[in-house]
Amino acid sequence: MDPFFAFAAEFWWLGPAVIAGGAASFAGIRYARHQRARTLEYAAARHELTVARTRLLSARAQAKNAQATMLAAKSARQSGHGSSGELDEARRAIDEAQRELRSAQTALRGRRLSVKAARATLRGMPHDDEHLPLPRLIAEHDAVLASWVAYETDPEKAIAFPTMSDARVPATAALLTSIDKARWLRPPPGRPTLTPEEFARYRAAVTELGATFHAAEAAAWRAAGASGRPPGGTPGPGLPPHLRGAWEDLLENARAAAVSAAAAATESARDALWHAAKRSPRTDAHRPEAPPAEPQNPSGATKPDAASGEGGSSSAADKTPGSI
Repeated sequence: MDPFFAFAAEFWWLGPAVIAGGAASFAGIRYARHQRARTLEYAAARHELTVARTRLLSARAQAKNAQATMLAAKSARQSGHGSSGELDEARRAIDEAQRELRSAQTALRGRRLSVKAARATLRGMPHDDEHLPLPRLIAEHDAVLASWVAYETDPEKAIAFPTMSDARVPATAALLTSIDKARWLRPPPGRPTLTPEEFARYRAAVTELGATFHAAEAAAWRAAGASGRPPGGTPGPGLPPHLRGAWEDLLENARAAAVSAAAAATESARDALWHAAKRSPRTDAHRPEAPPAEPQNPSGATKPDAASGEGGSSSAADKTPGSI
């Protein structure tokens, strides 16, 4: 028998074993990758918890060092070698250390709650790829960018809210900075997943982007209402919560402007009527049709002309009928 056929007949099971092993390895690698992508948010929350614990330990050490410096300054002051300025500086250092310690303790409690929330989300998460943490975070990033691009590409919004494109406005400048930061931390399309540290940084950047966008949008709405450029249409009950205050301010400014315009128009109309009545002559109803007739003297004597000089010095008693 041919040696090749003899080997194939003896070790025929090697081919199926290799194929099955390769398929199992591929399935295992894919499952492990899916599990890492599924637990990415939970791993990032645990990483942030570790960072918060490290910060708390550093804050405690800083507080103890500040207290030691304070005691050394008091001792030097009591011995007459220290100054009051060193003691004041040590007190300020203790105050700063205490504030940092309280902040670190609060941050640690928040990170613990984040870990619990991520664990609860992981338990109820569907197994499809759309609900994985990274695709969900990328979709949130895209939604914020789409809302911002609407103010750039929509002519009506661009005219009504010009501050959304003006980098000189502080809120818009902060928004543009957040957009650039989130863009650099966003994973490229060919990269399937991120490390927990990278995901935590990217998630923080997207959260900051959403906050700065809401602040810039609310500031743009207030500026539009203050400048007399209200947006077209009525937002209705679907207005986002961060814009309700700005919309109320805009309506209040519009009402105040309408009341001022109405008062100014009323005052202008009253002035115009008053000036017209002052310049116009009297109406025919108050004007006589002909001048009154000169009264006739029955004695035939002429009435002296008061405007002329003749007879101006004679009195009315000198011109009686008997004297003529």
